[in-house]
Amino acid sequence: MVGQPLGVLDEAGHPLAVGAQHHPAAPRLHFAGYTNPLTGVLRQAGIEARAIAHALQRGNTRATLRTPQLGDRTADALNKGHAPS
Repeated sequence: MVGQPLGVLDEAGHPLAVGAQHHPAAPRLHFAGYTNPLTGVLRQAGIEARAIAHALQRGNTRATLRTPQLGDRTADALNKGHAPS
């Protein structure tokens, strides 16, 4: 990794905000394809990528509801998709 860590990843290296959401520390940094839903990773990555593109086009990417802290997990990772760490 180059430079200072932004704090946008948890200990396992998973992003704290995915899709059109962004981390307050990195407002224009987005992650797609980091969840593993039952409907398929490629399908979900496409959905997230389109949401990111639309949000950037409108100029209104959504911040996460609260400031995620290191060690937090995304809602998808808490409920499904990732093996327990």
